[in-house]
Amino acid sequence: MIYIRRPLSSKKNPVPKPKIFKATGIIKTKESVQTRYLVKSIGRRDKWHPEEPLIEDIKLGFSNTNVYKGDILIINAIGHKKLVGIYMVSDDAWEEYLDGLDDKWPYKYTLKCLTKEFSQKWWLYDIKTMALATDFADNKVSATDFVLANKKKDSLNALQYGRPFEVSRAFVDFVNVRIKEKLK
Repeated sequence: MIYIRRPLSSKKNPVPKPKIFKATGIIKTKESVQTRYLVKSIGRRDKWHPEEPLIEDIKLGFSNTNVYKGDILIINAIGHKKLVGIYMVSDDAWEEYLDGLDDKWPYKYTLKCLTKEFSQKWWLYDIKTMALATDFADNKVSATDFVLANKKKDSLNALQYGRPFEVSRAFVDFVNVRIKEKLK
């Protein structure tokens, strides 16, 4: 029997890893990616988002290009700690640019507002985003529904970090019901 000795990996002689082709980086279509439900914050603690309507085609920045057409976003205004509305990514195409030195989100996607009547005057309705998680947990329809579906938690504590994070569809539906109640 013949044994073939494989070279040992070291810092001087690293063994190259085979390259793996991933089509998901090239092909982004609604058919290839399931709709995700995300919470995204706008503004900063030291620079609040202005109290103005966010209803037309909005360009919103992200730190990477992992956002897809059809993804649904709940938008939170950081300084106000209020719900701005529910939006949908309307195109896979993104633009890479910075609005200024303060802009840390270079990939801009176009979003379509799904809650136009609410988002026209979001600051007047006073729906606190963090309170929605507690309200959802207290009024669950099913014991298997959570705010964060993949972690089985009822918390929006990740809002403080600014990056978008995934929530459950049940939570998005709940937020939509709360918006409709405020509009009555």
